[in-house]
Amino acid sequence: MAMVDKIKKQRARLVALFRMVSMGFNCLPIADKKELTIWFGIAAGLICAMPVIKGVTGKNYNTVIAIDSIQLPKDIYMRNEKTISEDQLIPVGKLKGEINGEFEAFYLAVDANGTTYINRSIDFSSEAYHKSKGWEEITREDLERYRKELHFLPVRSKGIKH
Repeated sequence: MAMVDKIKKQRARLVALFRMVSMGFNCLPIADKKELTIWFGIAAGLICAMPVIKGVTGKNYNTVIAIDSIQLPKDIYMRNEKTISEDQLIPVGKLKGEINGEFEAFYLAVDANGTTYINRSIDFSSEAYHKSKGWEEITREDLERYRKELHFLPVRSKGIKH
């Protein structure tokens, strides 16, 4: 019961404070009211824009509120032929589920040319995504058939920089 009384007292203090500020504002001339309203709007706008600007630019300003950087399309980790070797694959995700009563699960990857590969028994070494490590090419038609029947789990850690 003591907590409810404290909350009621705090609410009464806030209402009294707002009444006092409101009466003080209402007593001002119209020109001063307009000027204060404009300055308050500018200050509120800057406070709201600050986290957005910080998130987009990625710069660390010394603020009380911690903002992570906003992911822009330029931040997406895309590889091209210059940064990837011929036998290197880019992980896409995993398809798993049941087809005709049989459990099916395999990893998906693509090469620099966009050819899709699957691997049913991947080793989890640093060279797991090399074409020579059990990867077999799959046609787009087979991939679509699998995607209709299986659940797709994307690779989160390798696709986008965090």
